[in-house]
Amino acid sequence: MLLGARQRTGCGAADRLLKLKLVTFDLDGTLYRNGIYNGRLVRQWLLKGIRTPCRTFRGVRAARAFLKARSRIRKEGPREDLHREQFELAAESCGYDVSFVRQVLYELIYDNPFEDMVPYLFPGVEVALLALKGRGLKLGVLSDYPVETKIRSLGLEKIQWDLLMSSEDANALKPHPAPFLMACRRMSVEPSEAIHVGDRTDCDVAGAKAAGMKTLLFKGEGDRGLPGPMADFEATDFGGVRVIIETLLG
Repeated sequence: MLLGARQRTGCGAADRLLKLKLVTFDLDGTLYRNGIYNGRLVRQWLLKGIRTPCRTFRGVRAARAFLKARSRIRKEGPREDLHREQFELAAESCGYDVSFVRQVLYELIYDNPFEDMVPYLFPGVEVALLALKGRGLKLGVLSDYPVETKIRSLGLEKIQWDLLMSSEDANALKPHPAPFLMACRRMSVEPSEAIHVGDRTDCDVAGAKAAGMKTLLFKGEGDRGLPGPMADFEATDFGGVRVIIETLLG
């Protein structure tokens, strides 16, 4: 294998004989550098709010409450209407109106404010994706947030994606297996015929393993040191991702 690829568990000849049909990728921190991107996003939002400091201060509190609400949902499991309930929980926590909380989070997260995110792509992403697509694999993106707008901003709409999906569609956030199982059902494949590539052991690896999928931990931004199960494979760059998956194909 290449320097950027590493096999973590006992996956040998039997695994190479499996009929791999689907590869799902996490988005933030996996296809692009979301650490750098988020820093720019927050700075732009704060600068925009200089003339309305009171609203900006309330917005920061609302955003923190939203992240706490999502952490709670991760621990508690599926909701009846996750998209609505996450804003309600955040509003209850920070004491602001639900409509204000929703507006702030759409500004910060849901409505992507940058038209060009291509500079944040990890090197080799497009080449690896096109190569894997050329091997006849179904490719999908599975994120805890809406996917389509960012995919366009990243210039990856040219990849003939078979699936673009948010965990919100399953009313459950990673690491619950529901989003991973829904992705497999939508693609008409068994979880054992799929591998998930993500940057978080606590969300991506744990959730995909619980669903019965193979797992590949992507460490493009380094070892995040998060708790969670050991992935089947590791890669530090997309050359390594490609090698691992093509090896599984045989």
